[in-house]
Amino acid sequence: MSKQHPDRAVFFRNYASLLVETGRAAAAEPLAREAVAIFHEGHPPSAMRIADAESVLGGCLAALGRMTEAEPLLQGSWEVLKDVRGESARYREEAQRRLAALEAAKKRG
Repeated sequence: MSKQHPDRAVFFRNYASLLVETGRAAAAEPLAREAVAIFHEGHPPSAMRIADAESVLGGCLAALGRMTEAEPLLQGSWEVLKDVRGESARYREEAQRRLAALEAAKKRG
């Protein structure tokens, strides 16, 4: 499997998401960044896959307290994912949860 194979990006995305959920956001960041990079280089690039990976990266950055970096990723990914339905609806739900967590963290200061 090539280094740019989309299955690698799916693995990196999923593992990064798991790491963030288990409190290991620092370890998740390089994996999430790699997933985003691979999905951007896909042929053809998938807007939904890119947005989902950017949402994971945004959630990771938010968990690390890097709200300025996280916010555009989370807001941008939400704009793409908010209308996703069917099998892929879980990506929308996860993105919505990450964005809500960011908004709650901003209110707490």
